[in-house]
Amino acid sequence: MNNIRIPIYKILAICFLVGLSIIYLNFYGIHTELVDSYSFGRYRIVFGGMLEDSTYKTRLEFSKISHKVVFPYLYVKGESGYTRVLLTPIGTDILKIPNYSFYDTASIIEDIDSINNLKRIYGKSISIKDDLSQISEEDRIIFKSL
Repeated sequence: MNNIRIPIYKILAICFLVGLSIIYLNFYGIHTELVDSYSFGRYRIVFGGMLEDSTYKTRLEFSKISHKVVFPYLYVKGESGYTRVLLTPIGTDILKIPNYSFYDTASIIEDIDSINNLKRIYGKSISIKDDLSQISEEDRIIFKSL
């Protein structure tokens, strides 16, 4: 039998390309007709604009108006306010600037995750701010561009 030898540089090149592809899919997502998935499917924007965290089974946004990926975050503007989530596979970092009038009127709907419920689930991993003036200039510029 013949031994097939593949040069090491070809193996390294293939591994490098596979690694780049995985990183790209993690941060820029997989897009289908009904679902946009980010961070290996952890965060999903489903048809209708709902941003879900499949790890904790929560809804971070209920009706997305627009969104943008700026490495390493996903920025979302929606009816319930502004949301920024970290797209790395390890760790959770969520910034939420809620539209309190949405949560006041939506409190009659049972499946809405309230701000207090999100705080209870995420603990120190979520930061709730009252308005855009309380966040960094960089985040403020990105949110205003949405």
